[in-house]
Amino acid sequence: MQLSLKKSPLPPLSWIFITIVTSSAAVFLFYQSEPLIRGDWPGAWWEILVWAFLVAIAEKFVITLPRGGAVVTVGAAIDFAIIILLGPNVAPWLGLLGALVSSGLARKVPFYKLIFNMGQHALTLGIAALVFEKAGGNISNPSFRGLVVPFILCVPAYFFVNNALICTIISITDKISPIRVWLVNFRWTIGHDLILAPLGLLVAWLYSEVSPWAIFAFFAPLALARYVYKLYMELRDAYFDSIAALASALDASDPYTRGHSDRVTEYAKKVARAMRLSEREIESIEFAGRLHDIGKIGIDRSILRKRSQLNDREYHEMQKHPNMGSEIAGKLKFLKKAGGYVSHHHERYDGQGYPDGLKGEEIPLGARILGVVDAFDAMTSDRPYRPALSVEIAVQELEKGSGKQFDPSITDVFIQLIRNNEITVEEHKVSNSKD
Repeated sequence: MQLSLKKSPLPPLSWIFITIVTSSAAVFLFYQSEPLIRGDWPGAWWEILVWAFLVAIAEKFVITLPRGGAVVTVGAAIDFAIIILLGPNVAPWLGLLGALVSSGLARKVPFYKLIFNMGQHALTLGIAALVFEKAGGNISNPSFRGLVVPFILCVPAYFFVNNALICTIISITDKISPIRVWLVNFRWTIGHDLILAPLGLLVAWLYSEVSPWAIFAFFAPLALARYVYKLYMELRDAYFDSIAALASALDASDPYTRGHSDRVTEYAKKVARAMRLSEREIESIEFAGRLHDIGKIGIDRSILRKRSQLNDREYHEMQKHPNMGSEIAGKLKFLKKAGGYVSHHHERYDGQGYPDGLKGEEIPLGARILGVVDAFDAMTSDRPYRPALSVEIAVQELEKGSGKQFDPSITDVFIQLIRNNEITVEEHKVSNSKD
């Protein structure tokens, strides 16, 4: 796994951390290279060239993860084989080469990202190889004690160093918790890592005990693993893109709601993060924000764009859209929780809302968050029956409705974010409000 920061230029503290990582890698390489310089390294030089070639192939094809811009390759399997076979004298150099290929050749990232990735990957392989060696790891003794136990110790060392360095630089740059960075960027890769690590052990054992040529047979399953994982990510992205397109189609059909879903989603995510909710919960709220009004697809447009107050029949019809939206979201398993938020985002804290008249904390937390931000965006946007309210007046309306229509604690968090300029509000005006 390697860094793929989006912000530039970097703050000074980020440059300091990059300097520390690259300097540490340089010192580590210098001390671990002594046997190579003296000619005391027990291995064959041709082996280094073989593994360098394998690293270059494995790292050439990167897979972008769905969140945070992080990337993975199938190179972890090769990394672990190198750690076991070549030790801490050679492993960090091949780690540096892998980062150079994946960051410098495959993606052509900016220089500061390249040197950071080279430094962190050299440290990752070097420290893991050192742990394997100090734990008594010995490929010539493929017993449980001689191979498996040291391997079990070096695997967490590898992933801890890699994840810790990347999460720290992103945390410093984006000013968020490193734990939150890990949850956003790396929890998706756990299954990927658990497959590749033991595969690396098997590759090393075959190379040592069967034949060096045996490792080339593993490129087919490695390529298949990459293809399956890439296909999974593409399918997942297609799901999310479909959700966004569906929400955008609804917004685009009516100039009065254009961009509404995007704004509600961004407001809701910022409130959820300020409340320190889990990333899984934030993700469900994000999906619900995108889809909270999708049920309006089933409502007559004449009702949606009516310029005067709705009559009883029309208001009853409008009240159907949360359940319609929940039914649409419920068709996909991973949207089940979000569907509950969609269904209840028009409930009121005092129990006077719809569709089920839920009260207080009976209303799901995500729905309560959406209720506040949805109402705020509606107030600061043009509607067929009235022009947009100013931010100041909309905030006053939220304060009036706190404890009645809106959850008071969520309302306070949202208003504080606005007053601290952590949420930028652009009043949504419609230049031509005629049909």
